[in-house]
Amino acid sequence: MGIPTKIKRLVLIAFVNKCRELYQIAFFQWRRKHPHPLYTKIDEIEELIEFRIEYTFKRYQIPSEDEEEGTVDSIHTDEDIKDELKTEIKKKVS
Repeated sequence: MGIPTKIKRLVLIAFVNKCRELYQIAFFQWRRKHPHPLYTKIDEIEELIEFRIEYTFKRYQIPSEDEEEGTVDSIHTDEDIKDELKTEIKKKVS
């Protein structure tokens, strides 16, 4: 008796999305530290960093039931993911 595929998928999707979001923050921090003299606008970079940090720690992206396997377009909050995982666990236990 293993972990249901749907639960594994939700957890892995949340993990991969967090990695992507952290990468974006790191990229903008790097760009702020090493600005291109002609193209980099420090004000915009700092605004993007602030926005990405706020976004990263409030939301996840996971696929909805009607989406194709492998697509990640729907936005769900932490609570949505917790509720969905609880529902899946209850189904498995029942």
